[in-house]
Amino acid sequence: MPREWPLFDASVPTLLLILFASVIAYALLAEWTRNLPLERWVWHPALVRFAVFVCIFAALGGWWYR
Repeated sequence: MPREWPLFDASVPTLLLILFASVIAYALLAEWTRNLPLERWVWHPALVRFAVFVCIFAALGGWWYR
């Protein structure tokens, strides 16, 4: 598992690519759960959204660097 990927003659850290994949996965998850009334059950919806994003990022990073 490489730590850096060549992209247009520049070395890009793998965590940056994992960050982009996490943003896409979070956007798909947010779109999928948009019509569900989940936000009325939490105290701070923005904090829950951020925590979900961090969980996705950590899961993808842990899967890649296992």
